[in-house]
Amino acid sequence: DPLIVTSLTVSGTATVGGASQFNSTVTVGVNDTGYDVQFFGATSGAHMLWDESADDLKLVGAAGLTVAGDIDVDGTTNLDAVDIDGAVQIDATLSVGVDGTGYDVTFYGDTASRYVKWDESADSLLFSDNAKAVFGAGSDLQIFHDGSNSKIIDSGTGDLLIAADNNITFTNAAVSENKAIFTTNGGVTLYYDNAIKFATVTGGVAVTGDLTATG
Repeated sequence: DPLIVTSLTVSGTATVGGASQFNSTVTVGVNDTGYDVQFFGATSGAHMLWDESADDLKLVGAAGLTVAGDIDVDGTTNLDAVDIDGAVQIDATLSVGVDGTGYDVTFYGDTASRYVKWDESADSLLFSDNAKAVFGAGSDLQIFHDGSNSKIIDSGTGDLLIAADNNITFTNAAVSENKAIFTTNGGVTLYYDNAIKFATVTGGVAVTGDLTATG
């Protein structure tokens, strides 16, 4: 028959070899004076520990936490690693790191090797090959690198507008050679090997060098 105890105070160590059922509150220690409580699992070294000296509940070793319902966190949560397989709704600001000390954040796609990564060491948002920045309800504008070429594709309604109050300049990657300059309230200048060859001017056009017309 089971042992029914209405009140039990243990000042030393109690070892229970079978199942125990508690139908009321279980208190370990008193306010400001607590004790460690450990729950061991089937795997060696894996256990859950209430560490009274740190005022922390710790999962040690291979111990994990599975939550079937909701988690409501009102304060700050510090996580070294977290694996979330379901949907997450965040109703407030999400910050990764603090100003001056950041961390990498990677968003993986459905296709292998396609991802977007915030690289904290480079202070850059990186897109892997064929990972696209897509704009518009119908995916109208796409910007990406396909492994060979960089592409800006506009396939939606309307025009692709490149607007600037100041000049628009096309250069090489090192920004050391001009290819074309579009000057606001001025002309258009075209270059060959960083040398001006064609320009629109007030009276028409100006050509530097030979002009060959066919047809």
